[in-house]
Amino acid sequence: MQENPLTGVTPLNSKITPITSEPYSAEAERGVMKEGGASSFSGMLMQALNNANDALIDSGKMNAQMAVGKLQNIHTASVAGMKAEVMLKLTTQIVTKVASACSQLFQMQL
Repeated sequence: MQENPLTGVTPLNSKITPITSEPYSAEAERGVMKEGGASSFSGMLMQALNNANDALIDSGKMNAQMAVGKLQNIHTASVAGMKAEVMLKLTTQIVTKVASACSQLFQMQL
């Protein structure tokens, strides 16, 4: 191993690679990424809202299947329902915070 002339310390493992600022993600393929590798807030918010909507739709489908007796495992319907409920509550809180922030911005005097 070579000694680093700036610090005088010999590195323990020189095979460690640094974390890149642009990891592979599905958002990059869908065009959510901006130039420079940073995700846009609107893209992330839209993806979160779409995920919450998908969870609510899946929960509704499982509830309909359970009502007609086609669902074999009730546990999956329960988990999907709770997941949808948590996502809906989080979405509601985010919307409330954004509305509050907008209200405060509009009340600012220039």
